[in-house]
Amino acid sequence: MLLPVCMSAILFSFNIGLSLFAIFVFINKFLVLAGNESNSYSNIFRGMKIFGGVQAFQMAVSLLRGKFVAMFLGPAGMGVSSLFASSASAIQQLASLGVPLATAREVALKYDEEKKSGHIAMVAAASRLATFITGALATLCCLAASRFLSLLTFGSDEQAFGFAILGAVVWLQMAGANEIALMQGMRELKRLGRSSVTGAAVGLCLAVPMYYLWGTASIVPAMLVMAAVMFVICRYNCGRALRLAGIQPGGNAKLGEIWNVSKSLLGFGVIITLAGTITQTCIYFTNVIIKSIGTIDELGYYSAAMSISNQCVTMIFTAMAMDYFPRLTACIGRRAEWLVTVRRQAELVALVAAPIAVSVVIAAPFVVDVLLTETFAPAISLLQWMAAGVFLRSLSYPLGYVILAKGNKMLYLCLEGILCNIVFVAATCGAYWLWGKDGLGIASIIIYGADMLVYYCINRFVYGFSYGTGCMRKLPVLCGFVTMSLISVFLIKGQAGIIVCWLVFAAVCAYSLWHLRKMLKMKIIK
Repeated sequence: MLLPVCMSAILFSFNIGLSLFAIFVFINKFLVLAGNESNSYSNIFRGMKIFGGVQAFQMAVSLLRGKFVAMFLGPAGMGVSSLFASSASAIQQLASLGVPLATAREVALKYDEEKKSGHIAMVAAASRLATFITGALATLCCLAASRFLSLLTFGSDEQAFGFAILGAVVWLQMAGANEIALMQGMRELKRLGRSSVTGAAVGLCLAVPMYYLWGTASIVPAMLVMAAVMFVICRYNCGRALRLAGIQPGGNAKLGEIWNVSKSLLGFGVIITLAGTITQTCIYFTNVIIKSIGTIDELGYYSAAMSISNQCVTMIFTAMAMDYFPRLTACIGRRAEWLVTVRRQAELVALVAAPIAVSVVIAAPFVVDVLLTETFAPAISLLQWMAAGVFLRSLSYPLGYVILAKGNKMLYLCLEGILCNIVFVAATCGAYWLWGKDGLGIASIIIYGADMLVYYCINRFVYGFSYGTGCMRKLPVLCGFVTMSLISVFLIKGQAGIIVCWLVFAAVCAYSLWHLRKMLKMKIIK
């Protein structure tokens, strides 16, 4: 009886994925045709919608995968799958040593000028060598420590074999991420998007029958299959992009020369990894402090609200990482050009993020009710404050990438790894001590407001950056809309509050759409 259910689920998965991909392609074609190719605003928005569509598709695939795991493996299988997935993510983040980001930066920096000189071929070979070495070390460490990792994670050695295989999963994930970084640096946006969508869809279709046939024992093998599929597809598309550009990875270079470039990539990537490790450590200790001062329930509300608020703008941040960073790096040596790039990116991101933030502030009760349960009602006010904070975070992101594009590793470590984390811990713990549960949400506004101020001052005095007239006119207005949404939900009660909420939402949407239409010069279909 389960076989028809399984086949129906697989067919349902395929149909949903195909429908989402068709919608993504339609939107992509429409916006490209409607926009002005020579307008850099259109180029920026094109990158945002491509990777926003890819991110939406991958989120849908992730939700479907979770549905199938729950259907065939039950709650226990869902728990085991979650633990293995989080373990693989943590090991990959640590073992990759930031090589993908360093690779994307190096390729984007010199792709247009030195494509034919052999340098890009050297970087491609060096990044693959570095990934091979770090991936092999991660695999060997997982194999040697499999029993320890099983005891640490599950409290027994029953999953030791799973952790032994998990090393190969991490290795393939790292190799796939490196191929994506190469395409990212070459600005092969559509090829990268197709790779991600195809890999996610094919991997899901292969994993579902494994869940049905082998149950919980198939969790890690299914992860291995999905990682292998993604790597093969990304390697094929990246190899094709390199060949079309006339680039042969490695060329006639000697192994010693390739290794020297690999060390350079690792040197840059280690700083990124160190900053990320410090951030995760600070988040961990902050959670411990919240639990010590308050209750485990309040920590749960905080974690749930943080997760939802981050998911609301994940597509914007993904687009900036995949498209904006390579574009910025490519022109970072030309001051006038990179200033325009950052200003226009900040302007466009603000116009997209503000309606999202206002809608989450207003619809927080509905969002919590749908995504969580009624027991999470205390998280509503947290989510409303955090949504406003995430809007400020979206304003600081374009400025943060300038330091990375400039290659100033120590400044990035001092800011992102040390100063911003000191602000995060101090603001979160201080606001919680002063205002209780709601203080955790208020802290997000303090944190991201301080981050934006710090990054602006650094970019202003170190690199000579300043916002253009367009940004200076729009940012105060958009901040005003977000502030009004908070006032309408916290200070204006009853029917009047509801009316004001809808008026603010309609106003921010109209304002953003009007300016987006003006900048992108899109045609309106009547």
